[in-house]
Amino acid sequence: MRLEAKRLCNAMTRRLPAVSDSQGLLWELPLAEGTACDLLAALVSQDPHRAHLQLTEALSQDPSLVLWSLSWAQPAGPCGLPQLALRLLDEGLERHLQWPDAAGAAGGMNRFMAPQLTWQRWAHAAAAACETAWRVQPLAACRSQDECDAATLLGVLSGASIWLAAGNSAGRRDAIYPLPTWLKQWLDELSSHSTMVAPAVAWVRQAIAELPSQRSGPIDDTLASQLAAVRHRWLRPTSPVADALPDFMRARAASQRREAEFSARLEAEKLAAMKELASGAG
Repeated sequence: MRLEAKRLCNAMTRRLPAVSDSQGLLWELPLAEGTACDLLAALVSQDPHRAHLQLTEALSQDPSLVLWSLSWAQPAGPCGLPQLALRLLDEGLERHLQWPDAAGAAGGMNRFMAPQLTWQRWAHAAAAACETAWRVQPLAACRSQDECDAATLLGVLSGASIWLAAGNSAGRRDAIYPLPTWLKQWLDELSSHSTMVAPAVAWVRQAIAELPSQRSGPIDDTLASQLAAVRHRWLRPTSPVADALPDFMRARAASQRREAEFSARLEAEKLAAMKELASGAG
């Protein structure tokens, strides 16, 4: 335990690629060690179904990853974590998961030395969000699967203000994180006292209100296992696999650019040859 605590105290805080808002301000959200490993595993997986499951699990245990993903995926309407995972895999996760080349540059993955209390705070916040999301599911079970999934996503983001405060690198109170309009409305309703709210908001409110009484009894084994996995995601020692993620993404992007350039060159040469043949035949 002492060795692990020492490694945590000396660990660099990992950050997801910076997000720019409408004012050009950068938001740098924390990246869990376990999430970095899961992102790499999902991207190199040859099994699309397994990659989708890995990414869905990472999203369910990491509010920071959900917020970062929604900032650029921008689904037009409410969606759940499985749907968001599919969108990430199909629409640009590799393109957006890119850090600057220079070590320590703005938006770099390793930004500053994090005291153990910081890691513990994030682990606690992530576990609380995971518990809220878990307790929302039976409340929304009477509705459609899509509605239940969307309410679960909101449960994961029930403590969004903690993560956004950590990511607001400029410290500006007027800064507005780029989230889909429907989610902004839900989060505003969640923090308000209004009784006219979306069903998902009502379920999350109820789950949060019932937490004290739920926690007074024995904890469900499944929930206990999930909360332990969430804490491990944030508190595990630094990993060389996670260290390799930025270089891997840069190398993969460079390889894809070369392939695209080669294909474009090949197509241009093919068209030129066809044109020459056509002019010769004429």
